[in-house]
Amino acid sequence: MKSLKTLSNRWNATEARWAATWNIELFAITFSILCLAGLFAVLLVGDGQAIWIGITLNTYVASLATASKLSALFALSAAIGQAKWNVFRSKSKPGSLLDFQAIDLASRGPWGCLQLLYQRKHTVYTGALAFIVAFAFDPFAQQLVQVRNQISYLPSAEAIFTVTKRYNGGIRFGLGASLVPVSTESWNRGFDADADFSMQSAVLTGLVLPLQSIHQQSQATCPSGNCTWPVIRSLAVCSICKDITSGFRQTLVDQPTGPQLSRSGMVLHDNATRYSLGDHVYIDNIDGYTVENANFLHLTAFSSEDPRTSITMQEVDTLMISTTFLSVLPDAENPNATWPNLPLVAAECVLYYCVRSYNVSMRDNIVHEVSSENADMHRSPDSWQWTGPGKIPAENATGNTMEWGLDVGMGHRTDLMIGDGYNVTQTALAGIGKLLQTTFIRAEATTKIENKASNLTAYYMVMSGNPEYAPDAMQPIYEQKNFTATFEAIAASMSNAMRAHQNGSLSVTGEVGIPNTKYRVEWPWIILPIVVVLASLIQLVMTIYESRHHPLWKSDVLAVLSRGRHIGDMFAHAEPIADMRQAASHERVSLLNDIGEAREEHRKSSGGSSMSTLTTICPDEAVSPLQEVPLER
Repeated sequence: MKSLKTLSNRWNATEARWAATWNIELFAITFSILCLAGLFAVLLVGDGQAIWIGITLNTYVASLATASKLSALFALSAAIGQAKWNVFRSKSKPGSLLDFQAIDLASRGPWGCLQLLYQRKHTVYTGALAFIVAFAFDPFAQQLVQVRNQISYLPSAEAIFTVTKRYNGGIRFGLGASLVPVSTESWNRGFDADADFSMQSAVLTGLVLPLQSIHQQSQATCPSGNCTWPVIRSLAVCSICKDITSGFRQTLVDQPTGPQLSRSGMVLHDNATRYSLGDHVYIDNIDGYTVENANFLHLTAFSSEDPRTSITMQEVDTLMISTTFLSVLPDAENPNATWPNLPLVAAECVLYYCVRSYNVSMRDNIVHEVSSENADMHRSPDSWQWTGPGKIPAENATGNTMEWGLDVGMGHRTDLMIGDGYNVTQTALAGIGKLLQTTFIRAEATTKIENKASNLTAYYMVMSGNPEYAPDAMQPIYEQKNFTATFEAIAASMSNAMRAHQNGSLSVTGEVGIPNTKYRVEWPWIILPIVVVLASLIQLVMTIYESRHHPLWKSDVLAVLSRGRHIGDMFAHAEPIADMRQAASHERVSLLNDIGEAREEHRKSSGGSSMSTLTTICPDEAVSPLQEVPLER
């Protein structure tokens, strides 16, 4: 028992020595700042790192944040506790016991700090606010670390996107056993061709599916569903549509019959008005008819594979087909409008061989494709040159055009060459040329250039209330009513078929995306912890400075008891708390004597360890209590 008592005495003595200095508080605030700095370091290291197994980043953050907060609040509590003594500096500056109580409560927790904010201003306002704000310290620290799901990309031979530099799909075959001499140096022989079935399917797909759906059919292989590829060039099909509505010419049609477009014929018994565009495309309807009429021509078109018949794009030297459309639209502002006062739209759209740069990626198994034509890739002068046998007959010659006909199939020609090594073979040209003719040109229309001026190659009309059209492609084209989007989809679909063809295709490898979860630090949430620690430091420094000439009693209960004689019999008849507060509100007191006497009293009160010593610290006859100062009214 004696050893325990000795140990207790030593502890009390050591504690008393430490309590009379700011060493513990300075150590605490320093430790708090170091923990906050450690929190910064941990966050910097962990930001962007993949989640690891074991002690997580959140655990480190929570530990450091808690240590920083508790250390800061410990120092802050001591600083506020000492500040209540600073209110009663001398006899000349007495203070209210209500202020003493308010500051003392503030040193013990947020509730006291909240009450203090409604009192008159004190130097501990900074600390009181920090104590209250510290309530959100832990939640803000928890918000610092978030997780994000992202994809890391690594080069992989399994991420494949297919391109091509040469297309030779399809078949070309001769009709007849041998070449028949036409002249001394010329031979003739019938030929036919068919496009590759995948190309036939591609044209039909482009007519009915939107562009985004066409992109999903690209030859892209991605094991994870998330891949990227470098920008790369490929042989492709391009499209252009131009609005040529301003070029109409209006004329009256006097003949009793109009254009024989349908299988049954469209007979015009009354006067009709014709709108024409150029020399090849026009549209007739009976005057006074509406778009809802049972007999009405809604759309006409003229298609050709010869650029010489194009209205606006004769310079396209790799032309596959050009189509000029005339379409009648309802009048949105005047539903009762009749022909010829109905709105008309005219457009020329072309498909042509080209080279495109593709920027392709895949996200969540969805292909995202952005491509653009390489305008610097031009047709080579050596393209499409006759190589025999003999000479091509003059009556079959069409120059450098690639219109499907006898001269395309007969004999031998060089490839269509674009840029530096992008080729389309004669077989492919013949098959695709025939395919586009049958798709966009009705069977009844001639394709000979000398006869085209009086022939429409496609139409969509209503006869006796029933739709009638030729060729079949006019149905989706009319129903979609967006020529540009339709031709873009056809071009993209045909490009897919080119790249997918086995002969001439090239595999480009890219990067495979691997999903992973990483830490992400939300730095704005650290502002509040910084504010709390800095406010605690500021309050501590201010209190240390103000207390440099006063004894350090902080929140010591014994120090409060030792000042009891200074309030005299102020509370002699006050038992309830309300009475005590009422009594304290009318008086001001000074709880400290002059500095020298206060230090002597503090030395005596802290020098002993027994209750008997405490009772003899300040006997009534040794020191007279300070005079009570009435509150001015």
